[in-house]
Amino acid sequence: MCGGPRFNKLITGSRGETEVAMMSATSATIHKRCCTCRRQCSLSRFSRDRNSPDGHGRRCKDCIAEDYQRNIVQRRQSSKDRYRANREAELERLRQWRAEHPDRNREIVRRSRAAGLCTECGAELKLGDLYCPRCRERDAQRKLSKRLGALL
Repeated sequence: MCGGPRFNKLITGSRGETEVAMMSATSATIHKRCCTCRRQCSLSRFSRDRNSPDGHGRRCKDCIAEDYQRNIVQRRQSSKDRYRANREAELERLRQWRAEHPDRNREIVRRSRAAGLCTECGAELKLGDLYCPRCRERDAQRKLSKRLGALL
């Protein structure tokens, strides 16, 4: 921190914790202590939080990014588990969104195809393909099971 003389301002958080924000008398920069790394950072290094008394989160953006990278595998796995547990509801939600936003859906599909990505899973495609082999196989299995279900 640089600048002229400083003075402290007490900020009481939503959980009752009290932080001392360092304010410079020569500039309008306010510094706040991150609750994870305990460093003094300017408020621009904190995400916005309307529920907080000072309008900013308790953790600096660096700590949030570090936490995200550290737990990315776990987050992806929990997302997959949640999808598998609620697969039918999620598919119905997607069908409904696509029906309500046909133009937006067409734009997403157009961008995926232009980028050479599968419109279902986002995997890279061979030139001229619309779906990756895995999605094509899954689609063929779905069609087959529907035909067999109709025959029974």
